Amino acid sequence: MYRGDTPTFQFTLPIDGSLITALNISFAQDETVLVEKSLEDVTVAGQTITVALTESETLLFSDEENVQVQLRIGMGKSRRASEIFKVRVKGILKGGALT
Repeated sequence: MYRGDTPTFQFTLPIDGSLITALNISFAQDETVLVEKSLEDVTVAGQTITVALTESETLLFSDEENVQVQLRIGMGKSRRASEIFKVRVKGILKGGALT
């Protein structure tokens, strides 16, 4: 992903998404969470969760570093966490939001 992009991420679950009652998706760099998404921010269809990041959110990331991504889901009182995924962030020549 490039800084300033508006990427969409899709995650395939081993369960039916309709069972999810709580959700957090964290995007972190250098052990600091920079962007968080909740159940209200995503689309759940069958076993797929889709979440998009905004331009301003991806501009928070440092270039040429990995962003770590992790999902945590709740199903009633049960809680599960995914593995931590790494996504490379690439730089852009002109910083800031497009106008």
